[in-house]
Amino acid sequence: MNTNETKVAPRLLSIAQLSQYTGLGKTKARTWADEIGAVRKIGTRTLFDKQVIDAALDSVKEDGGNDA
Repeated sequence: MNTNETKVAPRLLSIAQLSQYTGLGKTKARTWADEIGAVRKIGTRTLFDKQVIDAALDSVKEDGGNDA
C-alpha cells in the first residue's frame, strides 16, 4: 500500500457494518434502517447510507425518543 494514499470511510455500510456501527442486532438494524429511509439497493446488494443513519441518530433525544 502506498503511504501517500488517503483512507476514505465508506458512505454505504453492509448489514454487518451497520449492526456494529449502531450496536443493534442485524434484524433490528435492518428494520430501523428501512424505517428511516437509509436502505440503498445497488444491483443485488442491499447497503445502508451512513449519512441518513447519522442524521437519524443525531435527532434522537437523550430520553430515547426522537423528533419525528
